[in-house]
Amino acid sequence: MNNGPELWNKILKQMPKGAVVAGGAVRDYFLGVDPKDIDVFMGGDEAAPRPLGLSRIDNVHKRMEEYAAVSNIELVSSGEMFGFKVDAVQVTDFDAQTLAEGFDFGITRSWYDGELHDTPQALLDRQRHVVT
Repeated sequence: MNNGPELWNKILKQMPKGAVVAGGAVRDYFLGVDPKDIDVFMGGDEAAPRPLGLSRIDNVHKRMEEYAAVSNIELVSSGEMFGFKVDAVQVTDFDAQTLAEGFDFGITRSWYDGELHDTPQALLDRQRHVVT
């Protein structure tokens, strides 16, 4: 299965309500390539994100460094879903747009929650054929 909304919908069905796909997977979808991983962000008031074999990443784990920019992380779980590496990131005070604009979702400034959303900077980047 290729990266994109069909895959993301399957992943999001396994996550708590309100979860979003973000990060490089969204950028890679626009570029037409498979992502190195798929990041899923969700609110901290939801159940711990450990569906389909995802397991907790402790703070000493190398993947935690990727999310160090988000100070309100409660838990990161990682594993494989539907043939792709998935990181589920649980944060407090979760709001997709605020997180996209502040954290930048690791480059793309876009997210997917059943439909694609962009910040103005993401649209400008694609118009310029630039990945920031």
